[in-house]
Amino acid sequence: MAHTESYGTVVVKTGLQRPETHVVGRLAEHRRVHTAGIAVPEMLGWSTTTLEMSSRLVAVATFLPGTDAEDWHASVVEGDGAMQSVLRGVGEELARLHRLDTPGFSEHPHADQPVTSSWAELVATRVENLQHTDKPVFRAVDRRVFDAACALVTEQAEAVSSVVSPSVVHGDVYLPNVLVERGCFAALMDLEHLRWLDPVMDFVKPAMWVCEGQPDWAASFVAGYWSVAGCPEQFGERLSVATGLELLTGVLFWARVGEAGMRADYWRRLERWVSSDGADHACASWESSMSEQS
Repeated sequence: MAHTESYGTVVVKTGLQRPETHVVGRLAEHRRVHTAGIAVPEMLGWSTTTLEMSSRLVAVATFLPGTDAEDWHASVVEGDGAMQSVLRGVGEELARLHRLDTPGFSEHPHADQPVTSSWAELVATRVENLQHTDKPVFRAVDRRVFDAACALVTEQAEAVSSVVSPSVVHGDVYLPNVLVERGCFAALMDLEHLRWLDPVMDFVKPAMWVCEGQPDWAASFVAGYWSVAGCPEQFGERLSVATGLELLTGVLFWARVGEAGMRADYWRRLERWVSSDGADHACASWESSMSEQS
């Protein structure tokens, strides 16, 4: 954090290495999201040529007062409905984010990057890239189960592709990335994972990391989203695709960075998802709540 005369308190983030084009593209998309009126910090600017930082990325955003929802929840009384209210706000704001226009599906939201009009094509491309990732990473997983999951998610994506339209997706929605101010939802934080994908992707991490075992929280999150955007067509089938894609991507990521506990959790979920032909998706425990909201 730093104080400036022009913008008051700001947040300065630096990268660990020289940024790739898609990283800069996400910063530009972050700025567009704020300009469109979505509750996120304003992205004031960035530089990729700062010699003092060895040409690493330096990005500057406005500082927003408040507390992240995980820390805030530790201080509130259970059962008073406070978290349900916050999560309803999260659902509403995500729905507004998802309604922003995009030119197509893309892992790298940037005008100079290629896009596709087909959700199935993007999923197939990501799966192919995962299957050709660094071989040492696969020592931590059963390759037969992994390949079966790849085949299943590709098949399921093809089945729903015709009803999926691209949206701006946050990609990392969980309590530490939700800002609470005076007991109310204030903003979505940390937009480093912005992509143009199926908006249903943004239901997976809340299901796994926020609302699992908390049906009242899930119902509030869904009610907020539904109130703005309604229920996405073929929601359950798309949740299965979104779950498979998140688990496949995550299990290799956690293996690569050496997070054994997270890798094991993702792997258990992936095995269950495969053995159930996708029925045991991340939001399976929510289904009664989602059906009621529908």
